[in-house]
Amino acid sequence: MASSPGPCDLIGPHEISRIQRVETLSTYSFADGSAIGDGRIVPPGTEICVLIAVPQNPPNGVLLDVPIESKGPDNLHIFIKSDDVQLSFRPPRPIPDQLSLRKPFANNTSILYYAETTLYHDGAYQLFVDHEWSNWWWAKQWRDDFEQNVTRYPTGAKIPFPSREERVRQYHEPEYYDWVSVSQDDHHPPVIDVANGGDWEANRRRRVCDIDYEVDRGRWYSRSRFPGLIQEFDEWGYAYDGDTCQFDFFTDYDVMNCLAGLQIHAYGDSQLRRITKTITSGGHFCRNTSHECQRMDGAMRNLVFDNDGGLVKSLEEEKYKPFNNSEFTNLPTFGSDSRIHWAFLRDLVYDYRDWTRLFYDKEDHSTENALALDESPEPSIFSNHAFDPTQDIRLGAKARQSPSAPPADLVLLGFGSWDAAFATTFEELERVLPSFRDALLDAYPPSVPIVLRLLNGYCCRHKFDDFRRYTGTRIQHMNDLIREAFDVHGVWAADGRIIVVDPEVLTGRPDVVSDYPESEANHPRFSHVRTETQLLYNKICERDAQGKAVLRNWTWGT
Repeated sequence: MASSPGPCDLIGPHEISRIQRVETLSTYSFADGSAIGDGRIVPPGTEICVLIAVPQNPPNGVLLDVPIESKGPDNLHIFIKSDDVQLSFRPPRPIPDQLSLRKPFANNTSILYYAETTLYHDGAYQLFVDHEWSNWWWAKQWRDDFEQNVTRYPTGAKIPFPSREERVRQYHEPEYYDWVSVSQDDHHPPVIDVANGGDWEANRRRRVCDIDYEVDRGRWYSRSRFPGLIQEFDEWGYAYDGDTCQFDFFTDYDVMNCLAGLQIHAYGDSQLRRITKTITSGGHFCRNTSHECQRMDGAMRNLVFDNDGGLVKSLEEEKYKPFNNSEFTNLPTFGSDSRIHWAFLRDLVYDYRDWTRLFYDKEDHSTENALALDESPEPSIFSNHAFDPTQDIRLGAKARQSPSAPPADLVLLGFGSWDAAFATTFEELERVLPSFRDALLDAYPPSVPIVLRLLNGYCCRHKFDDFRRYTGTRIQHMNDLIREAFDVHGVWAADGRIIVVDPEVLTGRPDVVSDYPESEANHPRFSHVRTETQLLYNKICERDAQGKAVLRNWTWGT
C-alpha cells in the first residue's frame, strides 16, 4: 500500500475481503497482521494499521464529481490520542485496486481506507474518525457558471448539476466518532493499550532531527507528562515534536544570527504572510489568544524595535499595502541587517498576471523578458479566464528576479491556498504549475536555496460552504500536484534546489476544531504558526560547534 511494506501490508486478503462486505461505517485496528482485541497489550514501538470501511451508495447511481485517481470518494479525518499524546493524520487514502474510475460504485460496497503509524509511548490510545464528505463531492470541481447546470462525467457525458440540497446531503456535519466504548463484537476497535517498557522518550530527546527529517513524522505531546520539551506548548497544553528525534528550537536571537545580513525573497499568500510576521517579529506577533488576528489578520503596519540587537519587540496590526502588494516591496530590516522582500502571491490559475509580472517584464516587447499579456482579458478569480502558457507568456521570454530588490540569498515560497479555494478544476492547476516552476527556477541561480511551504490541512472546518472549496482531501490532492510538478520526493526536489516544509498534519486536532472559531481563509492559530515556523527554521538553520545558530552550509543545485 505504501512505497515500502508497512503494517497494513501484513493483513491477509481474506480479512480485507471480509471487511469490504460490511454495511455500516466501521473501523479496525491491526498489529502484526492481527486485529487488536480487548485485553491485548502491545509494546512501545508497535506499528499499527487502521482500516476504515465506508459503504458506497451514490444517489440514483450518479457520482457528484469526477473521480480522482489514487483518491477515494470519501473525505475522512482520522485521529488517535492517549491521555498524553495526540496523533493527527492526512486524510487516509483508499487501499489500491478498489476503485473504478469509469462507473459509479455498486450500492452497499465498502471502500477501505487505511492509515499507518507507530505507538512509541505507553498509554491507552483511542481512535476517532470523522466522515465529512462522500460521493466525490470533496473534489468540488463544479463550475462557476451555474446556468450551464451540468457537470462532466469521466466518459465525457454530462449529468445534471446537483442542487445545493443534494450537495449538502453529501456533507456530514463534522463529528468525531469515539469507538472506544464499543464492544469487540461490533466492527469497531477497542482501546489500544501500549505497555510501559523501554525509555523511548529519553532516547528520542538525545537526537536532534536532521534536515532530511519529514515534518509529518511527529506528534503532539502534553505539557503534563512532557514538561521538559523545548518546543512551545499551545493553548491546549500540547507541543509538536518528532517521533524519533527532537526538533531544535531557535530563539529570536538564534534567528537573528542565522539570517544575519540575508536578502530574502518571499512569495506567498496569507499563510506565508503569517509566517513572515512571525519571523520578523521574533515570534511576538499575535500572542493574544483572544484577538481577531488568530483567525483573520490584516497586514503589518509598523515594527517596533528594541535597543538590543535590533530585535522586533512588537508590531501594530493594521491594513497596510506592503503585505497586500503583488509587486515586490521591502519590509523593514530586522535582526542583524536582514531584510525580507515580499510579494503577495494569489492564485496561479486566474490571477496569473500577479506572478507572471514578478518574473517577467510587463508589455515592453523591447526586452527579452517581455510578456505577451496585452491581448488577454484582465483575469480574476471570478473571470474563469484560466492561465494558458501558450498565450500568456511570450515564446522565448526569460524569467528574472525582481529588479526592485537586491539579488536573493534565500527564497521562501508558499502558495496554493487561493487555488484550493477557487480553482474550478485540478487540470487548471496542473496546466499552470510547470510554467510557474520554470519561471522560478530560471529566475534564481542554483546556488540560491528555495524553501517551499505546501498547503496546511483543513484546520478550520465548522460548516458547509460552497464559496471556498476547502476540504481535507482536496488540499491533499493540491499538495500531491505541487510535489509532482516540482519533482519532490520526501523533503527534497530531485535537483536539490528546493526543500519542502509540509504542514498538512499539523492541523485538524478535535480539541482545536471544537474550540476554535472557523476561519474562512483556513488560517491556523498563531501558536501553530509559530510551531510551523520552528520547523521552517530547522530546515534553514543549524548550530556550529559553539552552539551558535548559523545558516546551513548546503550545496544546492547541480
